[in-house]
Amino acid sequence: MTLRGFREVNEQQSNIVDSVLGNKVTIATAGAGSGKTYTMIATVMELLRPPGGTHLAFTADQLALVTFTVEAAEQLRAETDEAIFAALTKDPTNRDHWWEQRERLPSAFIGTIHSFAHQLLKDFGHDSTVPRSSTLNSSGTARREAIADALEVAFAGHPSMTTLLEVDLPEYRLVKEAENVLDHLSRVGIDPESVAAATDHAGAHEVTRAFVRWLVASDHAHTNDKVRRGSVDVDDLLLRLVSAFRADPDGASKAARQHPVLFVDEFQDTDRVQIDVIERLLTDLQKLLVVGDVKQSIYGFRAADAKLLHQLAKRLSVKPLPLHVSRRPSRELLDAQNALFSRIGTRYTDLDEKLLAYDGSPTSPTTLAPLVVDQSGWDDVPANLGTWVKELLGTPSVLPNPMFLEPADLVVLCRTNSQADQAVAELTSELAGVAEVRRSRGESFFEQPEVVATLQVLEMLLRPGDDATLAIALDSMYFTDIDARSEIARLVQYGKDRGSPLTDWLIDHHPDTMAWITTCRRTARSDSAPQVLARLYETSGVLDRLRAEGRTDSALVLEDLREDARNVFKREQALTLDAFVEWLRIAVLNGFPSPRDRRGDRRPPYVRVMTIHQSKGMQYPVVFIPWINRALASAATDPHYLIGDDDRLDLNLPLRDGGTTRSAEWDRMLTRNRRALLEEEMRLLYVAVTRAQQQVILLGGRTQPSPPVPAHHDKYSWLDEIVHSLEDGIPSGVHMVAGGPGTAEIAALRRASKPEGATL
Repeated sequence: MTLRGFREVNEQQSNIVDSVLGNKVTIATAGAGSGKTYTMIATVMELLRPPGGTHLAFTADQLALVTFTVEAAEQLRAETDEAIFAALTKDPTNRDHWWEQRERLPSAFIGTIHSFAHQLLKDFGHDSTVPRSSTLNSSGTARREAIADALEVAFAGHPSMTTLLEVDLPEYRLVKEAENVLDHLSRVGIDPESVAAATDHAGAHEVTRAFVRWLVASDHAHTNDKVRRGSVDVDDLLLRLVSAFRADPDGASKAARQHPVLFVDEFQDTDRVQIDVIERLLTDLQKLLVVGDVKQSIYGFRAADAKLLHQLAKRLSVKPLPLHVSRRPSRELLDAQNALFSRIGTRYTDLDEKLLAYDGSPTSPTTLAPLVVDQSGWDDVPANLGTWVKELLGTPSVLPNPMFLEPADLVVLCRTNSQADQAVAELTSELAGVAEVRRSRGESFFEQPEVVATLQVLEMLLRPGDDATLAIALDSMYFTDIDARSEIARLVQYGKDRGSPLTDWLIDHHPDTMAWITTCRRTARSDSAPQVLARLYETSGVLDRLRAEGRTDSALVLEDLREDARNVFKREQALTLDAFVEWLRIAVLNGFPSPRDRRGDRRPPYVRVMTIHQSKGMQYPVVFIPWINRALASAATDPHYLIGDDDRLDLNLPLRDGGTTRSAEWDRMLTRNRRALLEEEMRLLYVAVTRAQQQVILLGGRTQPSPPVPAHHDKYSWLDEIVHSLEDGIPSGVHMVAGGPGTAEIAALRRASKPEGATL
């Protein structure tokens, strides 16, 4: 071990720190549990050292540290502050220097790429088409309305567009398809007009060409609406920033000089628009550190591209440095993980890259194999999952504290939200009287539905007469006694001539509700945000209703939100509602953690269930992965649209004459898309397995024993891939069982007796 930034680092970590000190660009591939945050902070501390010799010192306010989530950013900021504070005693001769860095740290940028773009647009707003006073739009309602309006206009005024009537889908489904395509184009930075040109050139089906013209008209209408409202979408932030830098390259230079040190974490989840932003800053940057792990690239549905990390390294002629020594799993589990994925990696790129154990890796406290594949029957997964949980509670833990497994040490990771909801429902029944089960949203306070609903209502209070925000708010828990769906559907279908008909409808049919809304609006002009929240809770009666319904947890979330409004801005009177709503909107969009989440004991007294995506960056002693027998890619889940390399659009929509809109190229494009999807699904499995510190138990089998299906089959699953990988023999540390833990497995769980009352 050597010291870097007053921290003990291993050889791989010191190589990365030294590379950043000596080079303009450093790229690191960091495996699960390899201490990348620890290494980044060690690098920061070296850069912040007082100048001396050939060392060029930076100040803390020159840092820009970009992470994938706001929770990771908050952790990075807190740990950086702690490291600087520790330097006061570790480097007493430069005490004044370190006090200065601590004072400068609040001016550093530490946050997500979207927050970074938001800040740069505000700092250089005169060089962009975004006004400094613009608001961030967190709802897709405005775009959806623009799409529907453009469709009505197209049918009325453009005979060539009437070919869309040939599509055998209800109008709302057609609007949803258009919304999906526009969302995708926005994320990858492709202009709908270029798609229209490429699609026309490719000689696509006439319905597909009409569909693209509709997209262009919808995009223009939505853009004009945002200009009128003075708002931007989340995806707009990056696109507008690229446009501003393209129009005025000096803007990028100013930004790079303001933050000459740029670190980008979780680079494997980056898309091409984000790459464009980084490369436009690169010319004037002094230090760029990019950290990622291709094996953990699982956001393809958000247009993230796993290949970008290696492409950037090749383009900049930089050799990626490895960071593969993992401190997370026990030695036994690490060996089992490496053995399994080295075999899966023969079919799926990069997964065969092995993690290394560090000298202090713990050994498993039980004799049960660290990686168990329980081939339970299709309908037996919940019962067998419940049995495993019951048997594991109270057994020895790999952690020194607590010594025995508690509910907080067990997590169930699911592929999809629907699977997670099913797991909560069925596992709650299986564990009744043993342990509580709760759906976790990845420890993000601001993603909870109570917080999102409150944001929707606050946005409605700030926009009197805006029927779009009112429609969203009326669908929230604050208005459970009002059913406005039929009225909203009528307005969407027939439109409005003038005014605010939904607001008028609410005044006529629910005057008491409109009265408390008016009261909140009037007092919000002078009240602070915490006062507005208190009045909202009181006048709407939401807290009393939640408590009467037994939803005390939801009531506590609302009370915590008001407390956070006080804590964030320290002085209650200093926080206006406008400022709070802007802050809250960004917190919701990015999954910000509540300050309360970062204080005190974070070990909940229940078993958590979440999606694998929500588990990124976390670790747990025991991980359960249920329903590994479910199909990964099938005709039922195939997309209805594909974008070619030349930007042309191909659609596969049913026509009323029994035909389809797909072109002759559709099957080839679909085959490639399915292959990319399977590759990402295998990376998703890798992420799930590598969250564990002690044990991984995968559950799922078939109703009837059968050989694994081939990868191109509609029913191909993780189970098939695992069975394929074990055809040449089961490696040490992997155990195959069927039907839950048997007598041998239960005995293997224990090296010590289960303590009294351990199963709660």
